[in-house]
Amino acid sequence: MATSKQPVTVPTEASVDDFLAAVPDERRRADAQRLRSILREVTGEPAVMWGC
Repeated sequence: MATSKQPVTVPTEASVDDFLAAVPDERRRADAQRLRSILREVTGEPAVMWGC
């Protein structure tokens, strides 16, 4: 018998910009911001924070 599980994480209202701005290492923060831009260009979708 197959059972359907609920997702462990779901999209939240948390700000991606605030999360990335809080990355303490400047180089890692810049890399993350660039990666977000690349993913937006490729997928056409905005970044979303996920959590419980």
